[in-house]
Amino acid sequence: MISILIPYFGNRSELLARTLYMLDNQTTKNRFEVWLLNDGGEYSVPSFLSFQKFTFYIRNMPSHEKEWRTPNHAIKVGYEMCSGDYIVITSPEIMPPHNALELIEEYSDDTTMSVPMLYKLSRKQTKQIDSVDWKTSTGNLRGLENFWTEEIHPGGFPNYDAKYNYHHGGFVGATRKVWDEIQITPDDVNNRESDSYWHIRLGELGRSPIRLPFGVYHQWHERKDAPKMSPRIQRIHNSLV
Repeated sequence: MISILIPYFGNRSELLARTLYMLDNQTTKNRFEVWLLNDGGEYSVPSFLSFQKFTFYIRNMPSHEKEWRTPNHAIKVGYEMCSGDYIVITSPEIMPPHNALELIEEYSDDTTMSVPMLYKLSRKQTKQIDSVDWKTSTGNLRGLENFWTEEIHPGGFPNYDAKYNYHHGGFVGATRKVWDEIQITPDDVNNRESDSYWHIRLGELGRSPIRLPFGVYHQWHERKDAPKMSPRIQRIHNSLV
């Protein structure tokens, strides 16, 4: 079974609703589970939500970091609680296509991680997201104004370069065997971001990720943390100054 872990922080309820819709309309015939790991989110997620395709769990926990927040603690809690033998880690603002899990089931193996291409929506594009029929196909999001050419920050690339950006934090999956070998959260849990850490660990193990043949869509959201508190965001920020 696949378990999907979604660390939740900040007020992203509208973004999360779209993500859950796409998960509940997956083409896979296999049932899966979704864990929402509410790590200091401002929005109280209703526990009575029900879905057709997956079992939904909510785990509320106090935020463990006051200034800069990484999802590491929430991921660790979810990993220890979930039942799946294959675990996907994503974010509340990531919209997968309808066939994402079906393709993961087809392409993944027991030796490495699998990662999709990452497309990003700007603030304006996210505000206009309901002007296209994303419920039928996330591919329709490509019809938003300036989708291909507008450079999105942080991130620093336009979507016509997305085919080169297979993201280790967008909708990343691996078997428990692989996660245990990589170590799903770094020892320095509060100061290292998990997605960049996984990328480094794969390199140390001499492995490349499986590049999945689909893209996920990152909805724009406010950043309530200071860029200087994150080494990764600080590097991005400095490259733009």
